[in-house]
Amino acid sequence: MDTTALMAPFTERYGESPEPPRLFFAPGRINLIGGHTDYSGGLVLPCAVRLGTYVAARRRADRQLHFASLDDELTCDVSLDEPFEPRGSAWVDFPLGVADQLLRRGVDLPGMELLFAGDLPREAGLSSSASLELAAAVAMNTLAGADLAMDELVRLAHAAENEFVGLQCGIMDQFAAGFGREGCALLLNCSTLQQRQVPLPLSGHRLIIADTGKARELASSKYNERVEEVREVELALIGVLEAPSLSRLTPGRLAENLERIPTETLRRRARHVVSENSRVMQAVQALMAADLPAFGALMFASHESLSRDYEVSCAELDTLVEAARAAEGVLGSRMMGGGFGGCTISLVREDAAETFMRDAGEAFRAAFGRDAVFHPAETGDGAREIER
Repeated sequence: MDTTALMAPFTERYGESPEPPRLFFAPGRINLIGGHTDYSGGLVLPCAVRLGTYVAARRRADRQLHFASLDDELTCDVSLDEPFEPRGSAWVDFPLGVADQLLRRGVDLPGMELLFAGDLPREAGLSSSASLELAAAVAMNTLAGADLAMDELVRLAHAAENEFVGLQCGIMDQFAAGFGREGCALLLNCSTLQQRQVPLPLSGHRLIIADTGKARELASSKYNERVEEVREVELALIGVLEAPSLSRLTPGRLAENLERIPTETLRRRARHVVSENSRVMQAVQALMAADLPAFGALMFASHESLSRDYEVSCAELDTLVEAARAAEGVLGSRMMGGGFGGCTISLVREDAAETFMRDAGEAFRAAFGRDAVFHPAETGDGAREIER
């Protein structure tokens, strides 16, 4: 995105000022493996991408926060002296929730003018919400002179989505948006929040996103239902779990205690979470050994588990993954994000990328009568101010 394209609309909307606007950015993310494990305290392996959310921001002399976007007609003006209320599934709830969390942490926010824009598709499973939250958090933190560390901004952005927006997501997306590094994946333990960068040895290969075009309304989908199902399993396993986290179990320990889980549906949910955590560690070992075929096989296995045991896939996602499985030069493929629509991510040899996109696109079009959108995923750095 041409970041200078934000400056003229900013001045047109908010007028001239002796204080020029400052520019901030936060990336979206892809998740290579570790699906629906973060809210049970499990392991995930995301990486930040170069696409994301930009915000031009400057201080005001009064006690008003003004939010606007080049990507949506909805605007929002609020007073810092009155309680904030969610607008109800509107994009402004995400930065408004961040402002609410900053105030709760005692940050003395000044009045601000913020104009957002981005090149990250919404509702595609690339975490546009966390990107929006972290862009807002870095901007507000900087303009307020609060000097909160990135881990604190990540936590408050996560709290904003859970408490203000009302989506019971895990913390993976915010961590990836805050701590991503070009050329690396981020191994995150969502129980301890310990993290480390894992180099991606992708020479001769590409990560390719395939967007189904099927939007995901996570807050109104079965996402929160899955969160509650995991909680039911954890309650059923009290006395077996060393900590109140399903992700702490090994596959063998789960097998020994399956009879404690009251329904077959809940057993399948548990089987996915526990096996997926094991796959994440195997995937890290494969990357450290530069064994991309082994890594790709784990991606396929992850999707199979998400589709069958966790039931968060859909026909569109399954069709793209099966097309990838049948294509020459594709090492692995899986759905990303919360599911029920959105995108897949595939690991493909560079010399096979064009053929894969053509053939998978034809299979998708034949099944659904519309086009999937394919584009390479390039890794990038985390949330930051952009010097102009």
